[in-house]
Amino acid sequence: MNHSENCYLQTCPVGCNAPLESTEYVLPEGALLRCTACGQMISQCTEAHYWESMQEFNDPQGTLPNLKSEARRFRRSKKFLDHIAVLLKQPPSQIRLLDVGCSSGAFLNTAVRLGFDAEGVVPGVMRAARTVPQDGGIIGFVGREWQRKGLPLAVEVAAALRKQRPKLELWVVGPEPREVEHLFRDWQGGYKLLGWRSDDRYLSELDLLLHPAKAEPYGMVVSEAMAARIPVVVSDACGAMAQVTTGRGRVLGLGAPLQEWLEAVEGELMRSEPVPGFIRGWDAVANEYEAIYANLKREKK
Repeated sequence: MNHSENCYLQTCPVGCNAPLESTEYVLPEGALLRCTACGQMISQCTEAHYWESMQEFNDPQGTLPNLKSEARRFRRSKKFLDHIAVLLKQPPSQIRLLDVGCSSGAFLNTAVRLGFDAEGVVPGVMRAARTVPQDGGIIGFVGREWQRKGLPLAVEVAAALRKQRPKLELWVVGPEPREVEHLFRDWQGGYKLLGWRSDDRYLSELDLLLHPAKAEPYGMVVSEAMAARIPVVVSDACGAMAQVTTGRGRVLGLGAPLQEWLEAVEGELMRSEPVPGFIRGWDAVANEYEAIYANLKREKK
């Protein structure tokens, strides 16, 4: 297959030693390429164009859309989509659209609204920046293995805080409701037992994640919450505590007295600064595991 020698990527980024083929998906820089081994899609953009295109995302505040810009984003995306329909001389319902590398989902969502057969990258759930009411808020607990992950302590913390925040709610995701209903026998409302969820839409409603686990090798939900810009309060028994840096929440000793947990959770609910963005890429994960395997190999010698 012939393609430009100026392409930033000349081989499959996954590492396959296989030829690339052209696809029917056309971008301004040329048709997308596809690895014949794994199916990975590859742009024909140059290295200079790639780095230039990344500059718009070089924003310490993040680049996720907000409600104020929704109408403008819709008009901008609609302009491109209308042009596509004119060029192809087809109605939207007859056009299959593949959106690759979209950072906010605005283009893809607009295409779906306009009737295109669209697929692609949809952003993860994000908590909108907001002030938590002084008498309320929503604390989330996530974990199917609820005893090991500390639900009894989470219930105790939330119950104590409800004395000064009467509209505070505790949402429990993971365990079957019948397994944990007894923990709320003295409650008069103020909680939701959501059971196991395969989606993460509930994250956008949370004001804080409480994860006082007794033992947790990592705690993926902690990373997911921080990525959704939700502050967290976790125990030092969570492997993910290393990522809970300044501005993202609090880490407490598992044996800390109840009052310390109350103060930590209350402090995060009262915060006025938004949670900074959090990204833990697979390259970082791979490097960490490489170090772990290297240490294990040395220990076996």
